[in-house]
Amino acid sequence: MHIQDISSKELWNGFVVSATNDTFHQSWEWGETNLRRGNRVWYLGLVDENNHLIAAFLTIKISARRGSFLLVPHGPLFSASLKENPTHLATALKTISHYLKKLGRDEHCVCVRLAPTLERNQENLALFHSAGYRNAPMFVQSELSWRLPLTPPEEDLLTNMRKSTRYILKRSDAYGLSFSSSSSIEDFDRFYALYAETVKNQEFVGQSQAFIKEEFSVFVSSGSARLYFAQSNEGGVDLATAMIITQGSTGFYHYGASRKDERNTPAPHLLQWNIIKDLKARGYTYYNFWGISEDDKPNHPWRGLTVFKKGFGGEELAYLKTQDLIISPLYWIGWCIETLRRIKRHY
Repeated sequence: MHIQDISSKELWNGFVVSATNDTFHQSWEWGETNLRRGNRVWYLGLVDENNHLIAAFLTIKISARRGSFLLVPHGPLFSASLKENPTHLATALKTISHYLKKLGRDEHCVCVRLAPTLERNQENLALFHSAGYRNAPMFVQSELSWRLPLTPPEEDLLTNMRKSTRYILKRSDAYGLSFSSSSSIEDFDRFYALYAETVKNQEFVGQSQAFIKEEFSVFVSSGSARLYFAQSNEGGVDLATAMIITQGSTGFYHYGASRKDERNTPAPHLLQWNIIKDLKARGYTYYNFWGISEDDKPNHPWRGLTVFKKGFGGEELAYLKTQDLIISPLYWIGWCIETLRRIKRHY
C-alpha cells in the first residue's frame, strides 16, 4: 500500500460514490469549495500493489487561533473489500495516519482530525484507538444522521410518518402554497435572504453568504445542487427554502430556512414533502436529512429540528465519534476551548 495525490475528478468521485451513500463531504466538489475559500486541500488516495484505489481521504487544513489542524471530513472512505478484511483495514488506517501526521507537522498543525462515517461500534472504535486516536472534544461533521429510503410507494412513505406530519401533508391543498426549484445562481440571493433571516430570528451560528454561494456555485456546475422554495399564493412571499446536494443515489438536505406567516402555515413540512417526491421521481434511492441530536440530550440546540426530521419516517445512521490524532502539546489548549464550547452549547 502507498499514498498518492489523485488528480482526476472522475476517478475520485467514482470511488467516493462506490464507497458511501452517507456524505458528500468527501466529494471533489467539497474540496473545490474549500479551495475557493482559501483553504489548503489535498486529494489523497491509498492504492494497493496493483495500483487500485482502495481508500480516499480528502484533507483540508483548518486554520484556527486555538491551533490549526488537518480535517478529513466524513472520511477516510474505504473500499468494500478493504472493510471486509480487518487486518488490511488496520494496516490501511495506520498507513494513512502516519502520512497525515507527517503532513500535519509540515503544516504546523496541532492534530489530525478524522470524522469517519464508519458505523459506531466497539470494533471501529478499537480500530482507531489502536492507531493512536482519541475521541475529539467536539464534532465537526454530523455524527448522527437521519435517512429516508425513497423506494417505497408514496402511500407507504406517508403511512410510516408521524401522524401529525401525515395530517399536514394530506391537507396540503388547504394551505395555498406554490412550489418551485432552481439550479440557477440568479436565485441564490432569494434563498439566502430567507436563510439570513432565519439565522437572525433563531439565533444560531450560520455559514457566511460567501461560503454557501461558493458551495452552490461549485455543486451546480456538476449538476448536483438545487434550491427549493415554498411560496404563498397570496402575496408571493417565500415561506420556506432548502438547498439540496445530490451525490450518487442520495439527496442531502444541507441548508434550510423558513418564516412564519399570520396563518402559521406549516411550509417547512410541505416543502420537505415536495423535495421527497421530486427526488423519488428523479430516481434517487435515499433522502438524507443530515444531522440530528441524540435522544438523551433534550436540551440540544437541534432538538426541535430532530423532531421535525424524524416526523417523516426513516432510519438513524450513527457514525463513529470524531477522532483526533495529537501532533503537538498545544492541542490541549484547543481541547479545553472546544470542551467548554460543547458544554455551553449543550451538544
